[in-house]
Amino acid sequence: MTGNNRRHSTESSRGTSSRGYSSRGGSTRSGSSRSAAASRSTSSQRGGGRPAGASIAGMIAVVLVVVIVVAAVGGVLFWTNVKYLYDYTTIIPGVEIEGVDIGGMTADEAIVALNSRLQEKIGQLSITLKHGDMAPWKYDASNIGASGDITSIVAEAMRYGHVGELKDRINEAKYVLNNPETFSISFGYDKTSITTIVEALKADIDVPAVEPDLEFDKDAGQITQIDEKVSLLYNPLKYDTSVSVNGVPAEVYVDANGNYQVAADIFTITPGSSGYVVDVEATVNAIISDLADDSVANVDIVTIPVEPTLTEEELLECTSLVYHSKSGIAYTSNYERDMNIQVALNSFDGLVIRPGQTISFNETTGERSQANGYFLAPGIAQDKSHELVWGGGVCQAATVIFNAAIMSGMTILDKDSHSWPLYTAADDYGEDARDAMVNWGTSDLVFRNDTEYPIYFDTYLHWRSSDNADYAYCNAYSKLLPNGESYDYEPRLVESEVAPEPVYKALKDTTEYSDAKWEWDSDLQLLVYEYAPSKPKKYYDVYQRLLDAQGNLISEQLWYRSHYDLIQGLYYTKPDPNKTTPDGGVG
Repeated sequence: MTGNNRRHSTESSRGTSSRGYSSRGGSTRSGSSRSAAASRSTSSQRGGGRPAGASIAGMIAVVLVVVIVVAAVGGVLFWTNVKYLYDYTTIIPGVEIEGVDIGGMTADEAIVALNSRLQEKIGQLSITLKHGDMAPWKYDASNIGASGDITSIVAEAMRYGHVGELKDRINEAKYVLNNPETFSISFGYDKTSITTIVEALKADIDVPAVEPDLEFDKDAGQITQIDEKVSLLYNPLKYDTSVSVNGVPAEVYVDANGNYQVAADIFTITPGSSGYVVDVEATVNAIISDLADDSVANVDIVTIPVEPTLTEEELLECTSLVYHSKSGIAYTSNYERDMNIQVALNSFDGLVIRPGQTISFNETTGERSQANGYFLAPGIAQDKSHELVWGGGVCQAATVIFNAAIMSGMTILDKDSHSWPLYTAADDYGEDARDAMVNWGTSDLVFRNDTEYPIYFDTYLHWRSSDNADYAYCNAYSKLLPNGESYDYEPRLVESEVAPEPVYKALKDTTEYSDAKWEWDSDLQLLVYEYAPSKPKKYYDVYQRLLDAQGNLISEQLWYRSHYDLIQGLYYTKPDPNKTTPDGGVG
C-alpha cells in the first residue's frame, strides 16, 4: 500500500509539473510549445538533458542487437555441436587430422578421407645420411617399411567430445568452435630395416685403428757370445739400466764382431693411428628421432673413435730380449744337414707372433722337399735307425724354436719328443725333455702367444767354416715380466726303466751297410755296426715355474709331457775279411 502510494506520488508530481508549464504558457499548442522549450531549458540546466541520454541508449541498443545476433548465430553453431555430443558414431565438428576436416564424419568416412593424405605423407618421407666429404646416402619409405596408423588416430579423434562428464564435453564442444582440434597420423618404421641400412654403410665408413708396428733388422741382433759384462741379461734376462733408447732401458748384446750393441737399435717403429667405426645404435636412434617431427631425416652418421690397443711407448717395451735360444751343432753334422737347419730357421726369421696368434712349425716351413730348398741328410727312421731323408736335421731347428717359445711364455699346443732325449749337452739345453720332433704330415710343433704383447723371433745359423755350422740361434724379443720376474723350466721324471741289452744280428749279405761305421768287437771277434741304440724309458712332466727377481718360486703349472719309450737296440755283425780267428777262419 505504501509502495503503491510511493509510485503513484511520483506520477502526480510529474503531472503537476506538466500542468504548471501549461498554465504559464497560455494556449495549449503555444503552451505546448513553451512547455517543450521549458523542458529543453530545464534539461539543459541539468547537464545535457534527454538528447545525450538518447545517444547512449542508442549505442547500447546497437550493442545489444549485435550481441543478440552473434549469440543467436553462436547459439545455433553451439547447439549444432551439442547435438554431436550424443551422437557417438560421428566425429564432432572442428576436429582435424593432418589438416583434413573430418568433423561430422563417421569413422569409416574419415578413414577414406585420410587415405590419400596418408599416401601423400608417406611419399614425402625421406632419409639422408651424411658423413664427411662422402656423397650422401638417400632413402625413402620403401627402404624402411614405413606405414601410418589411420584407424587408431581416427578412433582417438572420435573420443573428442564423447568421453568424460557432460560439462567437460560441453566445454570441448564450445572450445572447438574457434580452436580446431588437430590430430597427427603416427608413422611406424621398421627399425630392423633402418639398422640394416646403417650396418651396410660400415664397410664404406669404418676406419680401423692402425696398430704401431715394429720391424727389426734380422741381421743386427745375432748374439754369438756373451761375456761377463752382459751375462746377467740372460739368466734371467734383465735390463742393463745404464743403457737406454729414447728413455727406455735396453739390453746390451755382443755382435758377431765382438762389439757391444743395443738390442732396441735393431727395431724400427712405425707409428699407429686412431680410427673410428659407425655407432649403429646411436645413428639409428638419431634417424628415428628426426623422422618423428616431419618425416624427413637429415642425419650425420654417428661414429665412435677407436684407438690402437698398444701405444708406441708400450710397443717399444717389447724390444726386450726375453730369451736367447741356442743349440750346438755337432762336428759330425754335414753341410746338407746344416743347410736344412738354416732353411727351416729362415722361415721363422723376422716372424711376429701377435697376442692370440697360433704358429705351426710345419705350416711355417712348408713340406721338407727339394722344391722348398731342403737337402737329403741323416734323420731318425721309423725303426730308430738313421737314414737319409729330405730335410734331415730340421728337428734341431724345431728344438731351437720350441725353447724360444716356451721361455717367452707361449702356450704349447702340440709337441712330440724324439725316440730318445736329444740336445742335452751343456752347450745346448743341459737337460732332457727340451727337444721337439717334427715330421711332415705326422708330427708338428704348435704354440700360441697367450701373452698381452707381440713376440718377435730373430733366427740365424753361425758357421764355424764355409761348410760347417756350429750353433743355431733364435732370439725372442717381447716385454719383460714385471718386477724382475722370469720363467723357469723344470722336467720331473715320473717313470723310468733301464735300457735293455741290444740284439745282435749277423748280416747275410756282408756288402750291406758298407758305408756304415763298423767297429771291431774283440769279445765277439766280429765287426759290429750299431744300427739302432738301446734307450731307457723316461717319462717326464715338465713344469713352467714363475720366479721372482731373487729366484724364489711364485707359482708353477704343468706345461707339457715328454715321453721317451723303451728301445731295444739292434747291432749288425759280420766277419772282418782282414782278420783271422784262432781256428784259422775269417774274423
